[in-house]
Amino acid sequence: MSDVEFKEVQTPSQAAKKLGVSVATLRKYSLMIEKTTSQPQYFERNSQNMRLYTHKDIENLEQVIKLSHQKNTTLQDAIRQLYAISESRTPQQAPQQKTETAPVPAEQFQQAVQQMSAMNAAMNQQEQTINDLQTTLATVQKQNAAILRKLDQQNEHRDQQEAVKADPNTYLHSEKEDEAAQRKTAYAGGVRTLADMQVSPLETKQTWWQKLLGFIKS
Repeated sequence: MSDVEFKEVQTPSQAAKKLGVSVATLRKYSLMIEKTTSQPQYFERNSQNMRLYTHKDIENLEQVIKLSHQKNTTLQDAIRQLYAISESRTPQQAPQQKTETAPVPAEQFQQAVQQMSAMNAAMNQQEQTINDLQTTLATVQKQNAAILRKLDQQNEHRDQQEAVKADPNTYLHSEKEDEAAQRKTAYAGGVRTLADMQVSPLETKQTWWQKLLGFIKS
């Protein structure tokens, strides 16, 4: 290996040149060391996340390469020996005991069923009571509406009676005027009933020739 002036840290290309290997091989060694030590950040890194190697890292890698060249020693074995990684497994955790829920006694279960049945019966009874009240309310509303209509009719009839008592002539005259207006409307439409042909007491009697002249003028 050629002597290279070391700085505080070396880039991958500088460290690979010092070790006499390629940059790809150095990356392979570095990954194996990080995996064996379970430290992904075992080597220092710069702002571009590129590995940097100290003088101590270079010395350790040189030892790994020497050990891996020995008989019956693989690269993985050399890394484990150098970094003193124990292969002992962590003790297995004791399995968690499952807590089983104690079964509910039959007597308590039966009581719970009875309570649920009683609650359902009470709810059904309340619902039936509400329905009955709604039906009764609807019936009362209909009865009130009928009573109000009857009262309105009675009030109207009473008002008419009071009007007749107060001024019978005016009331009768008003009725006769309404009848005359109805006959006039029917005559204008070309239809006259027997009641229309009768002479109203309010109309002035005319002779036959006056009626004839009036008919010709119309």
